[in-house]
Amino acid sequence: PLLSGGRGGFGVFMTPSAGYLLAWPLGAFVTGLVMYTLPAGSPRRVALSAFVASSLGGLLVIHACGVIGLMKISGMSPTQALIGTSAFVPGDLIKCVLTAVVCHTVARGLPDWKFGKQGV
Repeated sequence: PLLSGGRGGFGVFMTPSAGYLLAWPLGAFVTGLVMYTLPAGSPRRVALSAFVASSLGGLLVIHACGVIGLMKISGMSPTQALIGTSAFVPGDLIKCVLTAVVCHTVARGLPDWKFGKQGV
C-alpha cells in the first residue's frame, strides 16, 4: 500500500488529493532551491533558512497545488478548497518549526558542513 487506507497504484492520481501527490516533487525542489540560496553562516541563520524554505516549498507550493487539484477534480470553489486545506496548515507549520530546530541542532553539531550560502 502506498497511502492511508491501503490505497495505491495509479488510481490515487484521479482522486481529489492528486494535486498534493503531484506537488511533492515540486515542493521538494523548491525547498531545496530556497535552502540553497538563503544565507547560512551560523546555526541561527541555518534554522531561519530552513523554516523559510520548508514554509515556501513544503507548505505554500504543496498546498497551492493541492487546492488547484481540489478545485479541478472535485469541482470545489476556491473558497471551499482553501477552507478544506486550512485544517492541515497548523500541523504543517509545526513541522516547519521542527525542521528549523533539527537543522539548527545539526548546524551546531557539524559546523563545517556547508548549508546554503556561506559567509553571508
